[in-house]
Amino acid sequence: MQLLLIAGIGSDHIDLKAAAAAGLTVAEVIGSNVVLVVEDELMRILTLVRNFLPGYHQVINEEWNVAAIDYKAYDLEEKKVGTFSAERIGMLLLQRLKPFNCTLLYHNRLKMETELENQTGAKFEEDLNSILSKCDIVIINMPLIEKTRDDNRLS
Repeated sequence: MQLLLIAGIGSDHIDLKAAAAAGLTVAEVIGSNVVLVVEDELMRILTLVRNFLPGYHQVINEEWNVAAIDYKAYDLEEKKVGTFSAERIGMLLLQRLKPFNCTLLYHNRLKMETELENQTGAKFEEDLNSILSKCDIVIINMPLIEKTRDDNRLS
């Protein structure tokens, strides 16, 4: 027997029938890349908010026009950031965003314990649409699986 290990959640990118026909057992190592995903999300937020890519392209083209970059760049500080799902990844992201002095909101199946809310500085929003209308940045921290694909909270 041969084993195909997948880091993370979801095997929708694997042809499970072909794997089975080839004698492969497919297994997921859930939680193995949580920190990687959180740090990647934080990097993407900063990249977008600070308008990094146009600045990068200027540098590699041996140009530098700070005004052209800065007029579309924003501070993350004091922005309203919301996450849909505050489980392992969402929770760590909220913890990492707290030092940026953002207003942090989260929507989750279950409300965090008060101690965790205090630790992250995040406030629970019962209605997902409320987060969408209040936030400058919204992150969806959940796997795209059959159950979540049909989640009417996302429509």
